[in-house]
Amino acid sequence: MQIIVTGTPGTGKTVIARAVAKKLGYTLIEIKKIVDTNKSLYKIKKSTNRFLTVKERDFFNIEKGERIVDVDKLKKAIIKELEKPKNNIIIEGHLACEMHLPAKFVFVLRCNPKILRKRLQKRKYPKEKIDENLLAEMLDYCTQLARKNYKKPKIIELDTAKRNLNKCVVEIINVIKGKKKKIDDVDYNKELIKHLI
Repeated sequence: MQIIVTGTPGTGKTVIARAVAKKLGYTLIEIKKIVDTNKSLYKIKKSTNRFLTVKERDFFNIEKGERIVDVDKLKKAIIKELEKPKNNIIIEGHLACEMHLPAKFVFVLRCNPKILRKRLQKRKYPKEKIDENLLAEMLDYCTQLARKNYKKPKIIELDTAKRNLNKCVVEIINVIKGKKKKIDDVDYNKELIKHLI
């Protein structure tokens, strides 16, 4: 069985995916690790002299001449990783919503924008990247792309702001084991309206 865990940066993907993988004995494929160890996955539009921190590495802006991940190359690298003999797999990363990968379930982790802002500030993200990620969360960016790219697997939203790590893990495992079909219907449109006013 293959499962996707995706969502806006700061929603808890990595921590939750690691905990679920450990609890179920699944193999975890972290997209960020694939990208970090394979610089050929980046594409560059213009040159830039701007120094990027490790935390910024996933969020390059092509208009400013910064590198961005080539999603087609990344998908090929992930498929290559999936060809290695493994039983049950969790694929984790915010870019997983941007491509179609074989999966039975796609979990889109969500987070209240106020809490998400605090999480990203704690990680010392630049203000511009915090604003971009908050906007993505309020616009349901990852959910919408998951719905576009994953027609057959079941797409399940999980609001991590409402639960601690253990409760998030239990919710995901209950869906995987067929004890639950749905977790949350998340809508942050009210926050978007407040943000725009």
